[in-house]
Amino acid sequence: MLNKKKVIIAIAIVIAIIVGIILFVVVNTDGGNKVENIYKKLSESNEYLFEMNDMNNYEISIAKKGEQTSIDMNNGNERVTTLVKDNETYVISHSQKEYRVYNADVAGETVVTDMLGTLKETEYSTGNEIINGKDYKYEEYSNFAGFLTSTNMEIDEEKTKTRFYFEGSNLVYIKTIPEDGEQELLQVKISYSVPDELFEIPSDYAERDNTGM
Repeated sequence: MLNKKKVIIAIAIVIAIIVGIILFVVVNTDGGNKVENIYKKLSESNEYLFEMNDMNNYEISIAKKGEQTSIDMNNGNERVTTLVKDNETYVISHSQKEYRVYNADVAGETVVTDMLGTLKETEYSTGNEIINGKDYKYEEYSNFAGFLTSTNMEIDEEKTKTRFYFEGSNLVYIKTIPEDGEQELLQVKISYSVPDELFEIPSDYAERDNTGM
């Protein structure tokens, strides 16, 4: 018959091991380079939707599903979608309700993973910042401006920093911080389920000759 004291000790050891495993999983899930973790998840995923907006009138979304890619840019006045599928590239003007077809990849459909990939082995600093009344952890990378969307800003990338803000492991904001010039804050949403209609051309849109573009 087992000694009660030995049984209690054995149970305590088992509980300690379980708690240790749980803590290990929690620490390793929430720790480490979060930007690199996002890069790996996007690179390994068959489909994803990466959406950014400046919380005013500019929106850009990059969707990938299998061999199809959609890059949709909307500045409030003009919306253009670049669609890659079936070994062709379609440039769609929604205001004109027309599209042009190219027999080559002119979209750069791996733009998100390419930009994140340049940071995966780069040194970074960490910190906290309050945005819209909420405290977020961030990873800050120097000499990088890959997510700057403003086309009227001339900046020196070597004097520019980019912060990636997280809620847990989810990327929620990206801020570009030039040494001189206005900071740009983008709200970010990433999902891994993409509707098929993002890769379709509306049936009432007309095809145009691409020689003018």
